[in-house]
Amino acid sequence: MTGSPRPRAWLWLVVVLGVWAVVFLPRLGSAGFTNTEAHRAVPAFELIAKQQAGTVGWSDWIAPTMFERVYLRKPPGMTWAVAVSASVFGSTEFSSRLVSALSVLIAALVSGLCARRWFGDGARLPAALAVVLMPAVWLYGRTAELEAPMFAGTLIASLYLLDLLMMPKGGRRWMAVLGGALGGSAMLLVKGPAGLPAVGGALVASVLLSRSVRVLVDWRLLIALAGPGLLFAGWVVLAARAASGDDAITQSPGAFLWSLDRALDVAALAPMALLAGLPMSLVLLFPWGPDAAAEPLGQDERARRMSRALAAATLATLGLFVALGVSNPRYALPALVFTPPLVGWAVNGLGRMTASRARIARWMMLGGPSTVAAALLIAGVVYSVAIEPRVRTESGRQAGREIAALVPAGSEVAADHAIEARPEVLLELVRAGAVVRWMGTGTHWPTGAHMLARDDERSREADAHSGGSGHRKRATLGRWRVHEYEVVLLGPER
Repeated sequence: MTGSPRPRAWLWLVVVLGVWAVVFLPRLGSAGFTNTEAHRAVPAFELIAKQQAGTVGWSDWIAPTMFERVYLRKPPGMTWAVAVSASVFGSTEFSSRLVSALSVLIAALVSGLCARRWFGDGARLPAALAVVLMPAVWLYGRTAELEAPMFAGTLIASLYLLDLLMMPKGGRRWMAVLGGALGGSAMLLVKGPAGLPAVGGALVASVLLSRSVRVLVDWRLLIALAGPGLLFAGWVVLAARAASGDDAITQSPGAFLWSLDRALDVAALAPMALLAGLPMSLVLLFPWGPDAAAEPLGQDERARRMSRALAAATLATLGLFVALGVSNPRYALPALVFTPPLVGWAVNGLGRMTASRARIARWMMLGGPSTVAAALLIAGVVYSVAIEPRVRTESGRQAGREIAALVPAGSEVAADHAIEARPEVLLELVRAGAVVRWMGTGTHWPTGAHMLARDDERSREADAHSGGSGHRKRATLGRWRVHEYEVVLLGPER
């Protein structure tokens, strides 16, 4: 009996963990929230605060609040995940962003495991590293945004659905069903239907490669698809019940779909998404053509079918996004979930390609897999320690701290447009002991409360309260510029 193969079996995991830690953990919580990060974190922080105070109820989990107003713009999956992280590491920027970083790690491990099952041991490590080292993933894997968790859930669902439909009937079918159901549930509970085109792409690719719609007639597929759908529908019903009578914050998915004024952007979506997926998206060229079929790599029927299914699923997903009228390449990130296992296939078969194709592949990889991996690792480190901090300067954390110094602890602060623009500003007031309330349109604002109002080109909210309407109601205590917005602190109504 020998134990020598065992350490090597774990080596890929050690390498992936090491590379992930180097790219995603440095300075993860070193700066304040930017963009819409605080929209994801604040509901989780409020949930934790209620739990610590012993006032949390079932409705708080189903319909979280943001500055005491029911917030249903997105499903609660990210809120739950950040709340779990915050319960361990505190209600901080680090704990919020760690959710996305861990999502990338999970996606990488699943990509590696699927690639090993389809293409052999040699495909596992490059497929996993293709996730961790994908520049498009860095942008969101180091933030508290929804994209990385949604990417992970979509990847798990889509890859296991492909496995269920394309692999020979037999063993381990339960794992494909379970993976499809769990991944689909995570995808829907994090960002609703945003990842469904990737699931549709997997189904379309399976039909095209099988040349029959009968491949979809499988009770296991029904379980994998219906389970997440029923779970999501159940949340929708319970959330509507929990938020009944409240002025909840909601958002229609239609806001991101077809609009004539975005027609050119929609047309450019597919090429822009493929550019965002570089260099991994280049691998889409390799499963096709007579050379691919003639190579020893192409003689493995199972590997050949899976490689083409992955490439076809990518293109089908992009086609579905375009058909739906999605214009922002950021929202097409789910189309890239199929490329990492395909990278594993190409790298594992590099030595069995024809001389001309192998030469092209090595040119694309700057000489070889190790070279391009090292270059991407260096680029990832440079991004996290040098480029990203410049983006973080847009945070309103410092402005929030300066405003908090002017508001006595325990005071009530009302806001509306300022929360929509930069909620991290109001978060600093809460951290300093103020009570922030998100006021709805047409709602009577508390006369004894301070007010943080927008006063810039896109919102003159402050005018109605500080004299813009011809009579001064509140004293102006200060003005701050936060990225492209200006906010004004107004005193209690006089």
